[in-house]
Amino acid sequence: MQNQHRQLAAILFTDIVGYTALMQENEQKAVALIKHYNTALHELVALHNGKVLNYYGDGSLCTFPSVTEALNCAIELQTELQSEPTVPLRIGLHVGEVFFENEKALGDGVNVASRIQSLGQAKTILFSKEILDKIRNQPEFKSVSLGLFEFKNVDQPMEVFALANEGLNVPKKEALEGKLKISLSKNNNPIRRKIIIAASIILLLIAGFFIYSTFLKNTGFTGKEKSIAVLPFDNYSNDKENEYFSDGMTEEITTQLAKIADLKVIARTSSMLYKGSKKSIKQIAEELGVSAILEGSVQKVGNAIRITAQLIDANTQEHIWADHWDREFKEIFAIQSEVAQKIAHQLKAKLTTEEIKNIEKKPTNNPEAYEFYLQGFQLHQRFWETKKQEYFENSRSMFEKALTLDSNYALAHAGLADLYNTYSKADSQFISLQLTEIDKAWKIDSTNDYVNNVKGVIEQTINNDKVLAYKYLRKSVELNPNNPNNLWSLAMLIGVDFGLLDDAKLLFSRTVELDPLTANNIGGRGACDFLLGNYKDALRDMETALRLEPEYVGAIDLSSSIYATMGKLDSAQKMLDKSLQIKPSLANHWPTDIAYTYAKLGNKKKALELAPDYWRVLLAAGMKEDALKILLDNNSSKGIPAHYLILKNHLTTSDFDQIRDDARFLSIFEKRKKEYEENKKKFSIAGILN
Repeated sequence: MQNQHRQLAAILFTDIVGYTALMQENEQKAVALIKHYNTALHELVALHNGKVLNYYGDGSLCTFPSVTEALNCAIELQTELQSEPTVPLRIGLHVGEVFFENEKALGDGVNVASRIQSLGQAKTILFSKEILDKIRNQPEFKSVSLGLFEFKNVDQPMEVFALANEGLNVPKKEALEGKLKISLSKNNNPIRRKIIIAASIILLLIAGFFIYSTFLKNTGFTGKEKSIAVLPFDNYSNDKENEYFSDGMTEEITTQLAKIADLKVIARTSSMLYKGSKKSIKQIAEELGVSAILEGSVQKVGNAIRITAQLIDANTQEHIWADHWDREFKEIFAIQSEVAQKIAHQLKAKLTTEEIKNIEKKPTNNPEAYEFYLQGFQLHQRFWETKKQEYFENSRSMFEKALTLDSNYALAHAGLADLYNTYSKADSQFISLQLTEIDKAWKIDSTNDYVNNVKGVIEQTINNDKVLAYKYLRKSVELNPNNPNNLWSLAMLIGVDFGLLDDAKLLFSRTVELDPLTANNIGGRGACDFLLGNYKDALRDMETALRLEPEYVGAIDLSSSIYATMGKLDSAQKMLDKSLQIKPSLANHWPTDIAYTYAKLGNKKKALELAPDYWRVLLAAGMKEDALKILLDNNSSKGIPAHYLILKNHLTTSDFDQIRDDARFLSIFEKRKKEYEENKKKFSIAGILN
């Protein structure tokens, strides 16, 4: 049996450009070159802990234990070989498994490295995306994407990169030749090219007619549902701080697509969880419930950008469409608009005139202001998640810098108002700032969904004008029906303030479709189910939310309250203990749910300390008259108001034994029913959901 083993390695292939021809022309010079090359190769490979495994005439195969050592060796080798006699060397690198059979190195990784090297020219170091992934955080290595290539005997197109450090050659894609399925530069003779093109066209027409007439095969999008997720764009910029820009590109393309009502677009909060994921496209698509995936990359150097994008059919895992843009940064909005419209076309989605207008609208004419806005928006997200003061200050600074460059930037004004609302809803200083900033944003652009959303939230939380809040929040959903934040805000308003819990559940269900990996969305739907009396569905949602976010105490608190309502007090106690173990301070919990659980467990004192004026707690504590007093004044309770659907669906629980037949309660019940029917007409969600 032959001696065999495998190992993962950084693979480096070298080749001297034009060596065979030089040997025929000047044998003495060729020998001097190969001696210089061999000496340098042996010394530098050993210096960087590598091994020279095989020689291939004027080339070699080397392996290294790390990508960093392989690249440093490649750079030093090219530098050394520029001294006399100069050796025109090309180098290709890849990370992969090397298969050793006796003394010979084989394997797919070796094959790929060889193919990449074949593209090179003198003084080039080319490498695969797998190499790039290992050096993203190492600024000493500067790289440039050369685009996608289809190599012989390699199944999928591969993106190839050139090291752009000082002294190295960065070739142009159109000048490259190598072991490709189709050469990029052959057939340059005009007459020959015309003959080949004409013959190719005839053959293609014949083949196309045959395929169409025989199979009637559709090679486009095969999905039954027009749904898509935009995966985090890779950052190919040398500066790691440009990560905000690649993330921002993901956000902006998602936002543009979300404006198309005929599409289902997964929110960035779920898609971003796949950043750096090794999962297959098929697996990601199944987890997100979509028929298509968009992936791509961004490279920003000064005022120049390169953006690549590929649309993949989740059923076939084939590329439906791919394109790249090499533009000035000032054209970024035009690129985003173009990407969104091309994807809509590929997915056969209907685009209205108004949607096209919204997609093509530029939020600012100042690209630098746009960069600051992106940073401010992402820092706001981090502040929302962590509540760290530094993120608030930095977000505020970025928005203000954007407005210094463009005072008419509506999104930046709305971003500031939203940030202040997140920071504090009670502080008079921040209330004033919220009102000022959202008023400016509204006057500049009242047709933007984010502006409408922030204005609606401020009307609800600051001005306490629920009717006006409904107007703006509904408008935000109409302008962007795929944005879960818009749906969430409207669901909270009509559910909590208007008692339309059935409609609120529909909106929350839509947020779960669009953002399925965010626990808070699932928790919102589960809370509606609980209030509607669907206890099993509610508990199922709480379990799902906790799988996504195990320390989501809101879901644990609500679970304890659900179990207590069902009379399963042992389970309620366990959930309460679990919640307090995660966050001992009651200030971090949902006090009304914990208070209700305490009341059902017999700890009346603790329950009343937490929620002394919540009707559910008072009923659970056996305080009939106090509960009726709160129920008569529906707006005095700090818990969920006693809406009709809650009373109706919880009427059979033991809490209502005290008041079920009381004339005062029956009067309240009828009053709430009329309120519900009136609100159902006035605050309809008809036409909002597809």
